[in-house]
Amino acid sequence: MSQVELLELIQSHVIILPDEVRSIIVDTEGKLWKDAKAVTAAMIRALIQDYYRQKSSRTMKPEGMGWRNRYNIHLLSGLSQRTIYQEWGVIEMLVESDFLERRPSLSHWGRQKYRYRLNLDFLPKSTSLLKSIQLFIEGDDD
Repeated sequence: MSQVELLELIQSHVIILPDEVRSIIVDTEGKLWKDAKAVTAAMIRALIQDYYRQKSSRTMKPEGMGWRNRYNIHLLSGLSQRTIYQEWGVIEMLVESDFLERRPSLSHWGRQKYRYRLNLDFLPKSTSLLKSIQLFIEGDDD
């Protein structure tokens, strides 16, 4: 999947941040708003990458999809490391609003503490998490 296709898929899902986040960010043209959108797009991209990677290997484990550390978020979002690594920056704001999930990292290489992923509660409701992810990424076949 090309970068253009990824961007079109992300844009087709209309990135909408939770009300709690939008209430904190008054200026929708400001830096924090743009950073929140960039992190959200990066986390959607991570979920899409893992979905297609697992689909091609025929081992689908939805509970492991979409998790990234801060460095990987920096690479996917294009935001500076300073922005990503701020102690009370955009990532912490998104975690506090329950838009991102956080779990301890299995690896402590590079002093990483946590991994992050989009909270999957906003995905289309379906019979299984895997089907919800598939509906989100590929759409409905009907």
